Amino acid sequence: MSLTPRETSRRWPVGSGIVLSVVVIFVLFTGVLAFIDEPLRRTMESRVNGALSGYTVRIGALDFHPLGLSLDLENVTLVQTDRPNEPIVSFPRWNANLHWAKLLKGRLVSEHRFESPHISVTRSQAETEIDDDTDLGDRGWQDAVGRVYPFEINRLEIRDGSFTYRDRPDGPPLELRHIDATAENIRNVESPDRPYPSALMLQSDIFSSGHLRVEGHANFLAQPIPGIDLDFKLKNVGLDDLLPLTGRFGFQVRGGTLHASGHTEYSPWAKHVTCAELRINGLNVNFVHHAAAQAREKQVVLAAEKGASHAGDPERLKLEIHDARLYDAEMGFVNESANPTYRVFASNLNVDLRDYSNQPEAGPSDISLQGRFMGNGELTASGRFRPSASTPDFSLGVRIVHTKLASFNKLFRAHADLDVKQGTFALFSELTVKDGAMDGYIKPFFKDVDVYDPAQDEGKGVFQQFYEGLMETLTDSLKNSEREQVATTTQVAGPLADPRMSTWEVIINLVRNAFFEAILPGFQRHVGQDR
Repeated sequence: MSLTPRETSRRWPVGSGIVLSVVVIFVLFTGVLAFIDEPLRRTMESRVNGALSGYTVRIGALDFHPLGLSLDLENVTLVQTDRPNEPIVSFPRWNANLHWAKLLKGRLVSEHRFESPHISVTRSQAETEIDDDTDLGDRGWQDAVGRVYPFEINRLEIRDGSFTYRDRPDGPPLELRHIDATAENIRNVESPDRPYPSALMLQSDIFSSGHLRVEGHANFLAQPIPGIDLDFKLKNVGLDDLLPLTGRFGFQVRGGTLHASGHTEYSPWAKHVTCAELRINGLNVNFVHHAAAQAREKQVVLAAEKGASHAGDPERLKLEIHDARLYDAEMGFVNESANPTYRVFASNLNVDLRDYSNQPEAGPSDISLQGRFMGNGELTASGRFRPSASTPDFSLGVRIVHTKLASFNKLFRAHADLDVKQGTFALFSELTVKDGAMDGYIKPFFKDVDVYDPAQDEGKGVFQQFYEGLMETLTDSLKNSEREQVATTTQVAGPLADPRMSTWEVIINLVRNAFFEAILPGFQRHVGQDR
């Protein structure tokens, strides 16, 4: 039996028809969007890469939400064009949408959120970027982001990001994990008259055990560079994690933790770093010298000197350290180019630096040091730094006593072909640098020196035994008859080789040259070096 139209309307209410129509339209609309997403993804990927130079972006998937004008991107990667299989940046999920709250202020801006982004950089990738003549700011980054989402970024959020640097393919990486960061008011929608209108926060686990927190404000629109005004805090940063990086430059770091807090303001109108508190505990570091690495080491020294010089330039950076302390450290120099290999070191070091500044108007800063030399001698030093606008200005005093000469035997064998059975070493030095000139002295003492030890002569040739016995005789003839000690004084006086050298550059040169130009020659003279 067929139904009449009136009966059919009773079975299918008008409202049900409307609902069905909406459902059908929604399904059709969703289907159309599903077909739109892929062409839109391809078009966006092409437009983004058209804005970039030297880099290529790949977009895994795109999901456009027209009702909220939002955009979800998945599995986005950034690679150097010449290294397509080594992603530098990856975004598992990237969301961009209108910053609706700012529409009330008449500004059409966007906010972006990155979920678990990862940055991975290798040494070879970094070298490729450095060797490229194109400036990093000319790569087209801003245009590229603008082609992802057309509205200017006003808020940026990173959730659970990570960063990895690998110096060698087979070496352990340097890692920052659990990076959370937010940047607000990037386009200065609110408080545009403030020098730093944008709130900024970042925190991260750093290396294997440390934590970093940065909080403050920024001006992302400042020219020619963005400006920041931030408080920073580092806790429990393991310095031995730096070994993959420092080892390439000859510095072997074993152990040590860093704690630091302070403030930095860096912008076109201010360049200021203040470290309120710095603590380094248990640092163990050796500089290892290899004959094949002399050219590289020279470049490292020159780079350190250049960096120290720039750090002391008031026009470049204002640096202040209020309270810095080094506890229970050990520092050494290992010469693997000598035969035999030897090590000169200071241990149980405690260093205290107060109120250091590189600004001429600041007052003097004081440094003091205590420790053990070669594991048995007593080492103390103190100094005063006086900031100067043009040339280094400081004074330094060093005292080393009761050091057993036998602890230098490997060094003596390498440079003087002899052994020491007994004797002690001491050193007193006072140096002053002021008005482009240096004045002072280095005075080493050698007491009760005995360089002939029959018990050590097994396996030695008769001529070597005769030579060491002769050295002992000559030493005895040079000893002070009352005090049983010999000493020589090296005067250090005259103008600096370059008055523009920084304080740290002068100290680097003093440490590098003092032993081999004053201490060892003095010892050799007193044991009769000439055969």
